[in-house]
Amino acid sequence: MKDYKYIEELLESYFRAETSLQEEQILSAFFQDESQVPQHLKAYRALFAVEEEMRRQRAPQASAESFGRQPARRVNLRPFYRAAASVAIVLCLGMAASMSMGVTGDDKAPTAEAVENPDAEFGEMKQSLTPQSSAAVEKKDTLFLY
Repeated sequence: MKDYKYIEELLESYFRAETSLQEEQILSAFFQDESQVPQHLKAYRALFAVEEEMRRQRAPQASAESFGRQPARRVNLRPFYRAAASVAIVLCLGMAASMSMGVTGDDKAPTAEAVENPDAEFGEMKQSLTPQSSAAVEKKDTLFLY
């Protein structure tokens, strides 16, 4: 009759959660072979059989090709596309509105420092606005003032 003292010590440390992975593998291998398990330790065989079955179900057989590869994650970009489309629509509407009003970036009024001769500038502006103001006076019946 063999001495199963080492296996019994491993079982005690296993139930105290003090075994290493190697020691648990030794226990699992011991209880897989039914012929070598003595009668007084057969009750523990079912525990390690269930544990081995769970380990097999959890870890699928990995082929050498798939080892180290992870499945590619798909990133949902739909919210980003929607945001980009919204920004593009707002920008297009803003540009269309500014063009319909005749507003451009080049029509900036000159500052006092930029004008060398303010009286000459005033005269030029007065001459350019005079035809428009005289046309407005002629059509004053259609002009609405608020």
